[in-house]
Amino acid sequence: MSELPNFFLPKILDSSISWGPEENTKETIDEIPYTPFSKFDKIGKAADWAQSEPSKQIELKGRQKGKQNRDQAYQTYGSNQTSAFAIQETNRDNEFFLVENRASTTKKVLFKTRGSDQQKNGRAFGDSKRQGMQRLGGSGSAYKSAQRQTQKRHTFRRAYNWNDYKKMQKSRASGIEIGKDWTLLEEIDFARMSKLRFKEPGSVNYGLYGKLSQYNFEMDKIDSRNQKRLNKDIAVRFNVTAIEDPVMTKISEENKAKIFITDVVLSTLMTSTRSFYPWEIFVTRVGDKVFFDKRDNGPTDTLTVNENAYDRPNEYADKNNSINTASSLASEAAEINNRVLLQCVNPKITIDAPNSNPFNPEDEETGVDDIKEINDDGCYIYKLYDLNLKTSDNDGNESQSEDDSEAEKESRKAVSTKNSEDSGCIMAVRSQIDATANNSFDEPMLIRALNQFDVKAQGAGGAIDWTTKFSSQRGAILATELKNNATKLGKWAFQALLAGISTIKLAFVTRSTPRNNEEFNVIGILTFKPEDLLSKMGYEPTLAWGIVKVLVDMSLKLDEGRYLIVRDPSKPVLKLYNTPNLSINNLETEQTN
Repeated sequence: MSELPNFFLPKILDSSISWGPEENTKETIDEIPYTPFSKFDKIGKAADWAQSEPSKQIELKGRQKGKQNRDQAYQTYGSNQTSAFAIQETNRDNEFFLVENRASTTKKVLFKTRGSDQQKNGRAFGDSKRQGMQRLGGSGSAYKSAQRQTQKRHTFRRAYNWNDYKKMQKSRASGIEIGKDWTLLEEIDFARMSKLRFKEPGSVNYGLYGKLSQYNFEMDKIDSRNQKRLNKDIAVRFNVTAIEDPVMTKISEENKAKIFITDVVLSTLMTSTRSFYPWEIFVTRVGDKVFFDKRDNGPTDTLTVNENAYDRPNEYADKNNSINTASSLASEAAEINNRVLLQCVNPKITIDAPNSNPFNPEDEETGVDDIKEINDDGCYIYKLYDLNLKTSDNDGNESQSEDDSEAEKESRKAVSTKNSEDSGCIMAVRSQIDATANNSFDEPMLIRALNQFDVKAQGAGGAIDWTTKFSSQRGAILATELKNNATKLGKWAFQALLAGISTIKLAFVTRSTPRNNEEFNVIGILTFKPEDLLSKMGYEPTLAWGIVKVLVDMSLKLDEGRYLIVRDPSKPVLKLYNTPNLSINNLETEQTN
């Protein structure tokens, strides 16, 4: 008979002078593993026998309890740590096999349908026993109704910019690289510029040059049902800078003006607070004269498309969308405007101005294949504007707001009152006239065109299809264009006011097909007054002239040399740089390279 095992009680380490084990027990517990802990662990109960199982926390309709109930549940201390005392499973299970002696049954497979989620929540189309059954004569109206609700929800999300924070922000590169030797002289943010006011200055005509053609009123009969194919002939006009204009040189020699600028550059400054794309304007100080110039085919000459839309056309290298990039659309808009200008006038009826064209008095025709490039003689009007008034608001008071800081008041006072009482602050402006309504210069016109590319492409700005909706939804189409192209339309309206034009003919042109950017159709032509366009877009002429007055006063304080006004590509700020050893020709060569 074997001996029974004996059990001996271990020695208890008890301290006679304090609670707990004795102090000399360190050697006995050196290599005993322990569970790591952190001060940030939640301390709960060691064991909660009353807590229900997680599987029982699901309600009958498939919805879990709220976040509040989950957060209030107790958590066992150290439950998220790996325990060294946990039972380690071995591979003994591999030695055992269960043999089933019953006949196997086929497991039913449940396929998840479109309405399965709704069935869980008690919103199924019918009882689960009758799934797959449909009443005779019906067309699944409940299912179609759900589809319509889903489509409406997606449309609502797109309309109100759902999840727009997840979209990648478009980076805009500057059109000119800032030189290392350039010096930043002034920086004016748009918030300060929006507080400036200047009364519309008076003007006198200096002279008319060139020829003026009569408008073809047959173009006003075009509508969406009676579209007209846009001709491929292109009108070529001269785009001479102010410093190279012979008439401007003559005015300077006669000492009749101190500031020289063209309508394109001046309208860019007037609408600068609405611009999003970067641009630059050269300022040349020669003696006491200041010339505002631009770069040929530069940003100031670009006809942007949907510049003010929330989702502007982007620049990307996708071959399928290469014709819908911002630069491609700008070139397309320039070509369309040249074609529309030539098609909307009657070349057989022209009126000669008192002075001939100062740039090219002879008409020439050039071209390739079936496309003709016709040199449009054009009509140019030169005006002298008197800027010898203080910056003021609509009531004639000095423009200072109570919310302005003392620094802003002093800064604006310094830049706006310079030369305010100087009788020599006269600005010469060259403007262009496109056509006339009669056989005289009494009713001049400005002809421009808006173009639509693809309503489904990126950058369309939520535009309505002009081809099918121009006659029935003309007001909605116009409102969309006034919002998406506020900068471009504002420039055209100010150019009309500078030239003394009271009528703007605005053509609406679309592609023959969304993927064809060479053939276009004229959908219709609308007539506007420049004052009405500016009012609808929220422009204030006094604000526009206030911006011009400040920049003119700043330029008159500069020393002789060449400077540059840059619209910052990333911030709503205008910056004035001193650019030594920089000329327009050198810059164009660098940009070409």
